[in-house]
Amino acid sequence: MRLVFALLPVLLPCAFVQAQEHPFLSVFTATVREEQVLLEWTMVAGSTCDGTLVERAVDGGAWQQVGGISGLCGDVNAPVAYDWTDAAPPELSTLAYRLKLGAQGYSSTLQVRFERLTAREHLAFPSPAHERVVLLFREAGTAEGVLDVYDQAGRPVVVSLGVRGDRAELDVRAWSAGVHHYRATYGGRVHAGRFTVQH
Repeated sequence: MRLVFALLPVLLPCAFVQAQEHPFLSVFTATVREEQVLLEWTMVAGSTCDGTLVERAVDGGAWQQVGGISGLCGDVNAPVAYDWTDAAPPELSTLAYRLKLGAQGYSSTLQVRFERLTAREHLAFPSPAHERVVLLFREAGTAEGVLDVYDQAGRPVVVSLGVRGDRAELDVRAWSAGVHHYRATYGGRVHAGRFTVQH
């Protein structure tokens, strides 16, 4: 049986996004970094506001304030750079961010896909899988592990396959239908679970 395996990139295609700017902003970006999202923006010289609020919407839901920077923002003489970190983004979600620059209104909206685990230790999806299954592990993007997969009869399907990062994608089109068990070992940490293959 021929196995096809691919590691997905450590950084997601939507890991870095830049928005169309508010007139007071020269830069506004969002970057996914491990289990956080970093927002960075720069106020244009001569632009000021009183307080900056950070708002977030999850999966197209309502906007909620999640942070901010109090006091005067910007400077009349020079550009000023700011940053804010979303330390607790909801796992496996599409996140939108915007800034409220005091009375100067809202910035443009940035949207990123956050495909990391922050609550669960591991996850296999979709299940049942028809063509491919993605295994996610709560590990650093540079972590190295070993993956084993067994069918429901206990026969090995994947043996000691090296995994780098927090995810692995497996082609299951040639696998037998039924429940499969996986075990990923990263140093002393073990992630064990199961998924179903259905054709």
